[in-house]
Amino acid sequence: MTMKKRHAVVCLKSFGDMTIAAIALRMLFDEDAKEFKLWIGSHHVELFKALQPSCDTEVIQLKYPGVPAFYDIKDKGVIPAIFSLFDAYKSICTHSGNVDLLIFDSLTLREKILASGRQAISLRNTNNIYKNYRETFIKMFGRVKEELVYPGIGKVILICPHGRKSFRNIPAELVDSMAEMCIAHGFDPVIYMLDGEAPISCKVPRIVEAKRSFFHLRQSIEESCAVISADSLSAHLTAYVARPVFIASPYLKTRFWLPPNTDKNQYWGLFSEHQKTLAALDRFLTDLE
Repeated sequence: MTMKKRHAVVCLKSFGDMTIAAIALRMLFDEDAKEFKLWIGSHHVELFKALQPSCDTEVIQLKYPGVPAFYDIKDKGVIPAIFSLFDAYKSICTHSGNVDLLIFDSLTLREKILASGRQAISLRNTNNIYKNYRETFIKMFGRVKEELVYPGIGKVILICPHGRKSFRNIPAELVDSMAEMCIAHGFDPVIYMLDGEAPISCKVPRIVEAKRSFFHLRQSIEESCAVISADSLSAHLTAYVARPVFIASPYLKTRFWLPPNTDKNQYWGLFSEHQKTLAALDRFLTDLE
């Protein structure tokens, strides 16, 4: 009897990357999913508790908190990047996970070091991270499940205007225009703000100020009809709970990170293309009605 290989999808980057990986593994049929583990960083544990993915998951213990510095050398510096890479390498070397193949989203020298002698591959390279996972799994198994998206109950549209970096924050004037369009379509726009986020001087009447909690964010999304989001975790968390999400972004490379339903229907727009973005939002809201 031939033993099936064990694979580990290695995700040590940001919260959004980990959420995308969890969504991707959900594409697998049960028989195929048995061959997979999801390896996450210790900084992902609280998010993991909020997501509770069904895939077999193991934690790679990292000494340094937050996203490892070797993924953000420009902001965190070369020396912290080297220390964090060595730390992750040691943790993976000693990790007891019984796997034959490690799967990374890309396979640069950094990932080859992290593989610590194990066989490693990268995802297939398309123009979208979700498609990369899909095409990789189709190549491996010849099949994947389709992700279905349904509007929630009610008329609340949750607007999450902040990104992990401030340049991703949706401008106040665009937030106002989006909120006005939501109201015109019969929806109730609500701004979702986290503790410590910079206030947005917009005219939206309802603003929720919430503590920093993945559980609370997930619950708020699930209790909404749909979400309008910056290019941030909230967009991918919305995709995780199978709600429709419209994304506003400052740059074209956001296309690479669009969830499948958002990408397929072009439910997104650029800050600099105000009218085109509102036209796309108009289609999004019309399809919700």
